[in-house]
Parts: sequence; structure tokens; C-alpha cells
Amino acid sequence: SAMRVLVVDDHTSDRKILHRFLSSWNLRNDGAANGEEALKLMRDAADIGHPYTVALIDYSMPTMDGFELAAAVRSNRQFDGMRLVMMTAHDRDTLCDRAISAGFVDCLAKPVQQSKLFESLSDNPEALVQSVRPGPAGVPGLATPNPTNERADRRLILLAEDNLINQKVAQLQINKLGYALHIVGNGQEALDALTGPSGHSYSAVFMDCQMPVMDGFKSTMAIRMAETQLGHVRIPIIAMTANAMQGDRERCIEAGMDDYVSKPIAPAELSRALAQWAGSPILRGPDAPAVLAETPEPAPEAPAKAIDFDRLEEMLGDDPDLIQSLFDLYVSSTAKLLKKLEGAIAACDGVAVTALSHEARGTSVNLGIDRMAQLAGQLEEACVATDWPRAHMLHADMEAAFVFLQAALAERKTAYPPNGRDVGVV
Repeated sequence: SAMRVLVVDDHTSDRKILHRFLSSWNLRNDGAANGEEALKLMRDAADIGHPYTVALIDYSMPTMDGFELAAAVRSNRQFDGMRLVMMTAHDRDTLCDRAISAGFVDCLAKPVQQSKLFESLSDNPEALVQSVRPGPAGVPGLATPNPTNERADRRLILLAEDNLINQKVAQLQINKLGYALHIVGNGQEALDALTGPSGHSYSAVFMDCQMPVMDGFKSTMAIRMAETQLGHVRIPIIAMTANAMQGDRERCIEAGMDDYVSKPIAPAELSRALAQWAGSPILRGPDAPAVLAETPEPAPEAPAKAIDFDRLEEMLGDDPDLIQSLFDLYVSSTAKLLKKLEGAIAACDGVAVTALSHEARGTSVNLGIDRMAQLAGQLEEACVATDWPRAHMLHADMEAAFVFLQAALAERKTAYPPNGRDVGVV
């Protein structure tokens, strides 16, 4: 696509989310933290003959707010063709009328929904759908496209998983086996996808058991009920859980799931489950077995290794930029998570500590960060046993392991410097 988008927002985390959405549609995009930086990027892009098509502009920014930036853009004939979209976290109703008068074509509430963003990018949505090919029936909110997804001869798998790092790891593994993939963030979205107009497109579902809004068990029961009511063919649902606790498999089968895999999912186990329940990755033609002989299960590693780069590259490939972007995301999210854990342990909040330590273990184990995963698992056990002195000690150990991990990542970053700019998250 020739479309080029500039994201202007002083919040780094908000910019990264929008970059992720735009990159998932294969749209070129850059970021600016303030109005002055945005105007410089706009001038540079126009000067080299590749002007920005759309600017997504946050209303509330220091030194120059969204309206002041829009006035500067609209006063420069060089930017006449640029589409301006306002984003605001408050007073949307009041600001939107003013924004349209100021030359904005749309006004989005923050946090910005992926589907709303897609609609705002062009005044010709049908042409945009053809251009970026976001998925069946043009539903960008459900799609995380990639090169494999653009091939119409691939079986389509639905992944329901709320954690961004786990989503990306699963996406890379499933695409490596030759399947196309759509990702949703909770059980309700999985239900909506399967009961919507393109629900018949999916060959199988990988369902995380622990998700917000609606967990995997409730979602599966609702899907089975809907299949009966709508007369749909039963879709295979494969449970994913990081717990691997006694009785989990039985609970999954009772909820209506067909199979069960433990996180982190070994490549051979993933290949087996897909071959058994979805068939060959090729949609048409004979159903050749999907198992890839060249993807053996990783050999067991020494316990509590700080980070296993070799295993990670075996699972995800050897793209240093991609792996670095996952590490960057892991470091920023884990720093916040450790802070939340500190407060929850101090308050002896068992529910919060269990949920947070479970999340920390899941993301760590998926990235081969074994020491953090081991400590998070021990913290979860200490919380179940209400052993708060041990929980305090384990949290201190996690903090120390996190510092050690960041040093290891910094050393790796020096060896494999990433390319790219502000857009380097996934």
C-alpha cells in the first residue's frame, strides 16, 4: 500500500499500540512525540516525494496541542492532501465538533479501537480493505495479518489469547507450520468471531483458559451452545494453559474442548494438535500430514537459566529485530508488573498476586526467560499457601533476576543492534 501514516502522541505506550495496529496491516508508519517533531517529519517526507497520507494526532500534548498542530498543517499548502484524525481521552463529544470545524476528518476516543482506526484511515474503506487485506469479510479488528495469511489456500486458525507477547509467539509458530491465523483478545471476541458472518472460515480454535471479559471455559460453553442453536458444524477447540495442574484436562473436556496443550507449546506438540484437528495447512488438495519433521521438540535445558537465546531462535527464527522488539515489550510490561506485585504482596492481596505471578510466568516461559518463570511459579505457589514472608523474598529475587536479565539483553543488543525507528514494537 502507498498509504503512509504519522502517529503524533506524547505517550510512548499509546504510540506503540497504534504502530502495532498499523504495522499489522502492512502500512508504513512513523511516530512523533510532539507537534514540532511531527511538522519536521511531515516536511521531510513531503520533500522527498513520499508525503504522509494520514496524521493521527492526540488532542492533549505539551507545548502544542492537537488543534494548534492542525492549524500549522492546514496553513501549509505542502500538506493539503493529508487526512487529519483527532484522538482524545476525554470530552470527546465537545471536542469532535470543534475538530471537524478545524479540518479533522474524524475523531477517535482513546484507547483507540483497532476497527475504528481502520475505518478512519480512508474515505474509501472498500479500497483500503483490498489494499491491506486485513482478513475475511474485511474485519480488521479480528486480524493480525502476516505473509502466510495473504495466501487464500491456507487453513485459518483462530487464537484467543489476551497477552501480546504470547500472541506473537503463537503467531510465529503457527505461521511457521503453514497456517493462516487470526487473533482475538478474549473469550467474548472468540464467540463473536465464530458466530459472525465469517465464522465458518476457521478450521480450529486455540483457546487460552485464563482471559479477561470471558475466560476460555465460559467461551467454549457459549460456542457449543451457539453451534447447537445455529446448526453450525462443531469446530475443534484446543485449550491452552500455563498451569498444567491436576484435573485441568478433565475440566477442559467438560467445558466442551477437544484437546489440551500446555504452555509454552513445544513445536512438535503444536504441529500434532494442528494436524489432528485442522488437517493439512493447505485448504485445497489432499490432506497431507501437517507435522514438520524438521521441527523437533526442544531438548530440555538446565533449569533457571537467565535466558535461553538458542531455544528462542529455534522457536521464532533468527530475526534479531523481531526478537529484540519482543524483549523490549517484555521489559516494559514486566517492570510495571513487578511494581504491581510489590503493592499486592504488601497488601496480602492473594487474588491479585496469583493473577500477576501467573501472567509473569506465562510471558517469561514463552520467551525462554527461565529464571523469571521459575521464580514467578514459586511466588504463585507461595501465594496459594498464604506464605507472605516467602512471597516478599521471592519478589526481591524476581527484582534481582530482572536487573540481571536487562544486563544480558543490553549485551545482546550490542551484538545484534536492531534497525528501524519509533515503530519497532512487533
